Amino acid sequence: ASSVGKHNDGGYNLVVVRDREILDLIAKEEKEETGGGDPLFGAPLLFLICRTKEAVDYLMRYDAGIIAEHIHLKAAELGLGSVILFGFIRHLGENAEYIKKMNLPEGVYPLLGVAVGHGPGSAVKRKDDRHFRVLRVE
Repeated sequence: ASSVGKHNDGGYNLVVVRDREILDLIAKEEKEETGGGDPLFGAPLLFLICRTKEAVDYLMRYDAGIIAEHIHLKAAELGLGSVILFGFIRHLGENAEYIKKMNLPEGVYPLLGVAVGHGPGSAVKRKDDRHFRVLRVE
């Protein structure tokens, strides 16, 4: 469950992708487009937060971020790793082969993705130089 602006649940579809053929197609298309690596980091599960024709234009990116955060929190609760993905959606656009292959309803297009799987855990060293500046107003 996630809140969205104007309580517009009809503005979004969540697409859960476990089909290895589609996940591999996303990686292949992204590599052909950018020359980069696997945008899904080998994850076996992908949530696509998609807009519908009912999405409110000025709210949909915020709503997608809120929905993605809820997926992150649930994945963490289950002991899984997750990562928000936007690059391949932006690079490949609405006419991408992976979208056609999924046979989504007319007017349904990805806004944001969240890949979920068993993460590398503590084996991955995080950069120590990343800190948000905190401003206080008291």
